[in-house]
Formats: sequence, structure tokens, C-alpha cells
Amino acid sequence: MNTKMIRSTVIATGIVLAGSLSAAPVWAQSEAADNAQRAMEMSEKGKSKAHEAKEKAQEARSKGKEKAAEMRERAEEDAEDARDRAADEAERSRERAEEEAERNRERAEEEAERNRERAEDEAERAEEAEERGENAREQTQASNRDNENRKADPASKGSEKGQAQKQEKAQAWWNFWD
Repeated sequence: MNTKMIRSTVIATGIVLAGSLSAAPVWAQSEAADNAQRAMEMSEKGKSKAHEAKEKAQEARSKGKEKAAEMRERAEEDAEDARDRAADEAERSRERAEEEAERNRERAEEEAERNRERAEDEAERAEEAEERGENAREQTQASNRDNENRKADPASKGSEKGQAQKQEKAQAWWNFWD
């Protein structure tokens, strides 16, 4: 309640009581004094409650500021963490790319080595085949000499047709190995 209203109520009540109760002025005065005292007590209670509310509002404001500061700090920490994670991820990506490039180089070197070995193997096989061919020619020539020696030997002579077939078969056989 408003203090002015209480006073005016007290005054009005006092006037009414004074006029109507001329025989009991002491009672009216004590009643008015009690009303005034209650009004003062109520006013004091209101002031203390207003003061308490003001203090609570200040506490809430300070708590809000603290909370906002904490949130700013967390946001800054989160941003820093995100930057760190991004830098770490970039480093890992760079390392993976370097490792992949190294693996590709190693594979290429291994493939080149395998190709060199294959070429060497093929060259060796070609040399072996050439040697076999020379051996076959030598054997054919030796066989031909033997045949000529047989022709020269009258005891080993057969028909000319038989000897020609024999020579063709020998050459065909050695040509097969060339």
C-alpha cells in the first residue's frame, strides 16, 4: 500500500472517530496510533523486500555475466580445438599422401626390376635356344658326315632311294629342334 493513502486513511479514520466518539477520544487516539504504527511497519517491510529484490537482481546480473564469460571461454576453447583438429587432419592427410607416393615409387621400382629380370631371363632363353640350335646343326652335320662315310663304305651302302629318305628324316628331325 501507498504511504500517503495509509496516512489519509488514518487521518480520515481519526476525524470520523473524533467526531463520533467524543466520549472515547483516548481509544480513538490509541487506535489511530496503532494504525500509523502498522502502516510504518508495512512500509519498512516493503522497503526491505524492495532492497532484497534489488540485491537478487544484482546477483542474477553478476551470475549472467559470469555465465556469459564462461560461454565465451568455452567458445574460444572450442574454436582453438577445432583449429588444432584441422591442423592435425591436414598433417595426417599430407603424411598419407607422402606414404602413398612412396608406395607408388616402390611399386614402380619393383615392376621395373621384374621387367629387367624377365628381359634377362628371355635373353638367357634365347641364348640357350641358339646354343641348342648350334648343337643341332653340329649333330646334323655329324650325322651327314656319318651318312657320307657310310656311302663311302661299300658295306653300308643301301639303295640310293633309301639313303635319301634316311637323310630327309634326319634333317626333318633336327629342323624340328631348331
